[in-house]
Parts: sequence; structure tokens; C-alpha cells
Amino acid sequence: MHQFVLHASLDMVREKQFFTPSMYLGAVETFRDNVVSAWVMANGTSILLLNRGFPEASIKAFLRAVYQLTLLYFLNPLGQRDVPIKTVAFEAKVFQAAAQVRCLS
Repeated sequence: MHQFVLHASLDMVREKQFFTPSMYLGAVETFRDNVVSAWVMANGTSILLLNRGFPEASIKAFLRAVYQLTLLYFLNPLGQRDVPIKTVAFEAKVFQAAAQVRCLS
């Protein structure tokens, strides 16, 4: 169910990214008690977070940390483009970032 909510919110992300001067778009859509927050990278890659009412400062800090990790991955000349990032190290760093900002329980 969560994947469908995130996929449905991509239309709102595409609409909002052209009218927001920053990369952080904030809450782009709500579904029941879930909120979808988004960060759009310069190349058009969207980072989405489905959450249940975390403070906006925590969400922004977490998405900024994931953005920086993703940027480092894309800047690696040996990294593959246009494929999902499925490395254990990347996942561990994302969970570490979430723990630092207390974004995930």
C-alpha cells in the first residue's frame, strides 16, 4: 500500500517542483494519517519519505542527509546510473541518518 501512495504522489512532486525555489518541497500529499515529503535533486531524481507526522525540521534534516549520500553515490565514477541503489553500506548510512534525526522509530 505504501508504494502506491508514494507512486501516486509523484504527480504532485512534479507539479510542485517548478513552483518551489528550493530542493526541499515539504509535504506534497497526505493519505489518511500518512504524509509524503519530498526532496528533488538537480537531475530530477526525487527522494520521497512517507511518514506519520514527524516534525518538519527532522524530515528536512533526514532528506538532506539522504540527498548528500545519494549525491556521493552518483559522483562515484564506478557507480551505476539509472538503477536502484541496493548496497548494504548505503542502506546502513541511511538508517544511521534516520537515527541521528530520530526520523524513524
